[in-house]
Amino acid sequence: MQLNLLLEKLPEITANVEQDEDQVYQMFLNYNYFVTSVLFYSLLKPMAVISLIPILYVCVFLTFYLFGFNFDQEGFASFILLSGLVVNSAIYIINDFK
Repeated sequence: MQLNLLLEKLPEITANVEQDEDQVYQMFLNYNYFVTSVLFYSLLKPMAVISLIPILYVCVFLTFYLFGFNFDQEGFASFILLSGLVVNSAIYIINDFK
């Protein structure tokens, strides 16, 4: 009986998890945009930093695919590390152009 109730609620549970992931992603983008707009005193320059993030994702997965590497825990760690490096370098480059 309890198993049937759990199976009925399973689509609701997975929908809530997907909404939570979307909210975390939106919160990350909003936080990143707010911090960089305060740093640059501009609302347009942070868009350059945020636009690099999807390009980075595509390039990382393309690199793993072309060189035949498996995307496991080490790949995910390099993914996070490279994301931080690209965002920080974009902030420094845009700040130097002032």
